[in-house]
Amino acid sequence: MTGTHPLYLARELAAQGALAAYYTALPPSRTRGVPPGLVHRHLALLVPLYALMKGWSPISEYRLESLIEQRFDRWVSRHLVPADAVHALAGAGRRLRRAAKQRLGALAVCDSPTTHVRYRKALLQDEYARWGRPVEDFDDRKIESVEAEYAESDLILAPSRFAYQSFVSHGVPAAKLALTPYGVDCREFSPVPRTNSRFRILFVGNISIRKGVPYLLEAVSRLPWRDAELAFRGREAEGDPSLLAGYRGAIPLSVIPPQPRSELKQTYSNASVVVLPSIEDGFGLVIGQALACGTPVIATTHTGGPDLIEDGVNGFIVPPRDVDALVSALTRCYERRDALAEMGREARRRMERARGWGAYADSVVAACTQALGRRGTSTQSAAR
Repeated sequence: MTGTHPLYLARELAAQGALAAYYTALPPSRTRGVPPGLVHRHLALLVPLYALMKGWSPISEYRLESLIEQRFDRWVSRHLVPADAVHALAGAGRRLRRAAKQRLGALAVCDSPTTHVRYRKALLQDEYARWGRPVEDFDDRKIESVEAEYAESDLILAPSRFAYQSFVSHGVPAAKLALTPYGVDCREFSPVPRTNSRFRILFVGNISIRKGVPYLLEAVSRLPWRDAELAFRGREAEGDPSLLAGYRGAIPLSVIPPQPRSELKQTYSNASVVVLPSIEDGFGLVIGQALACGTPVIATTHTGGPDLIEDGVNGFIVPPRDVDALVSALTRCYERRDALAEMGREARRRMERARGWGAYADSVVAACTQALGRRGTSTQSAAR
């Protein structure tokens, strides 16, 4: 409901005449580009959803998110319009998928922005244990519910090869899976002139253990350069220790204040390199956004980086939890500025060739068409 990619998918499907309806709890200002007549909006969820997005929840973010998902799921299941395929995010659509199959005879599509729930649990429980922190969002009922969604769905969409393989490793048949990498809007994200001259290492996203921030901090602390800085654009995740506190004053570190989305391209363009050192990330939209702005990216193999980055050409791919590999990649960026500039230009060229969200929507439509074909059905429209 709050993710970027479902909205872009709805816009592209509408442009193709393939969207039957778009269900959301987002306000009208956040759903521009989708024909108003196709938007079904759950107004009662606007306030709790806004609180979740801003981190203002009076209860845990995990608990609030679960309550929103359950209410949204029940509401959509009661208001489904006829369609050949119904698409919903994993964790937020068990009832509506059942309704889609039983009442409409529609294809039930499960969109998983992350890795398989049990794969994700194993990775993150191990990682958080290293830091002496519990992982809140993996209670048994939640896992069983998500696994039931996987089982009941006709098709599961995975945004990266990393995510795709996590499902295969947990016994999901390849015939039930489709690799559908996310896109980027190259008009929204494009290079602009830099307004600083320092060697800036940029991290964008939740400042959390899951995103591998401790390893990035340790890597930067080992760098000897005085003209380099590490900048964060994001907020510290609920439940994580204050990851930055121990490094303030020890390394050149800054946190970029909240800014409109329209200013993100300046933030990316001001960076020498963007780093996404995630332990678990189904894709990582920031990778494509940074590349589209002409900024090379260092990402781990536990992201969508390998789907977008050719190592040493438009960025670097490193193993997760590998501080030495991060130091090596950052050193190459720092010491080879001319090569880094060319990597940035190549990053932009590749994103332009990738066709962005249009290609993503095409891959989703193709996957649904193939799945419907296996059932002996042709597709005319899709509901979101």
